[in-house]
Amino acid sequence: MKTMQTVKGLLLSTLLIVLLLHFPSICAALEEKELKIGAIYPLSGTAAVWGMGYKVGSEIAFDEINSAGGIRTSKAIYKMKLVAEDDEAKGAVGVTKLNKLLYQDKVETFITTILAHVTKAIQPITEPKKIIVLYGGQGDYEPEKNPYTFRCLTYHYQHQQVTFEWFKKHFPERKKVVILNPDYTAGHDQVRVFRQIAKKYDYTILSENYYPMTTTDFTPLLTKTLPLNPDILHIAVSFPGASGLIVKQAREMGYTGPIYGSTKQDQRVILEVAGKYADGFYSNSLVPYAAGVSKEYNNFYEKVMEKHGKWFDVAPIQHRVAYEIKAAVELADGVEPEKLKEAYKKIRINSIKGPVFYGPPYGTQAYYPVVVTKIENGKSVLLGIHDPKIFTPEEYHWKPEGSY
Repeated sequence: MKTMQTVKGLLLSTLLIVLLLHFPSICAALEEKELKIGAIYPLSGTAAVWGMGYKVGSEIAFDEINSAGGIRTSKAIYKMKLVAEDDEAKGAVGVTKLNKLLYQDKVETFITTILAHVTKAIQPITEPKKIIVLYGGQGDYEPEKNPYTFRCLTYHYQHQQVTFEWFKKHFPERKKVVILNPDYTAGHDQVRVFRQIAKKYDYTILSENYYPMTTTDFTPLLTKTLPLNPDILHIAVSFPGASGLIVKQAREMGYTGPIYGSTKQDQRVILEVAGKYADGFYSNSLVPYAAGVSKEYNNFYEKVMEKHGKWFDVAPIQHRVAYEIKAAVELADGVEPEKLKEAYKKIRINSIKGPVFYGPPYGTQAYYPVVVTKIENGKSVLLGIHDPKIFTPEEYHWKPEGSY
């Protein structure tokens, strides 16, 4: 009997040694590491509502992911931490804040941004260092030259393609468009893109106009453009505060037609600024509790309201991006830059806004459902949810004569 017990003991000891040699993780928990995500957002000034919304979306998603156990790879478990800086909507400030994130806060892997001119200002630093930049803005950032930069927002090509196809179907008589844009990178790029959309859907551009980013009185610009009798006033990539002022002042001057903003507007701000004049404003922001909106989206809305007392239309973007980061790190099984870059191109996840993947041009453009929304009787109304068409590198780079 003693001999049998000895043999069994030896067998168990041998088996344990084999398991420990081949599967060392059995005897040691995975190392927990902190994954710092740098954020360079406009947290003050005219674009602050976008910066605050992005920050809010990230914070809530990071808390969810960390509470659920973090990001698990074969060698470590990563807990996400947001390190956010205010770029003041200035490119030079953005570079200063990037250096702080890199050398003081020790951010090594991911940087998230919003504004095109800030993104382009930091790329000469981030690209050689192979830092993944997740850009949530609308301007051209030369994706063919910057393979570590991903546009995590649906591009205004997609927004305008969906919306003007919808306009063509529902307002076939409205053909003449006036464009009002802030005078910065994304504003000029929007005009380049819309010329192509206008040709595709048979719209006439009556005038293309740019205003300083700090403008608050749009009366001179509207006095010049409204006599052209536009059927649609396209305020393009105007910041939400400016958009609200344009809507209010245009209505006060007698314009009654549709007004459309092709970037991610914040309809709460439009309503706060324009008040009763906001009716007839169109955008591409999903409406909580509307038909077809996911339960997860509504749950996120409730978390934002509970934490901040007000809603940000752009907050769901960074909530989705947080889960994209999780998926990419898991797919790459770590944070090695080359593996992460390729993993990001392959992720397929179901976000609170619907399925998302990255595709043309260059595999670095986010694709997910685009909505058409209207403010009606003082409330946001969801008019439809659409899958945007895939656009080619040729369409992305197309530049008509005289464009920026």
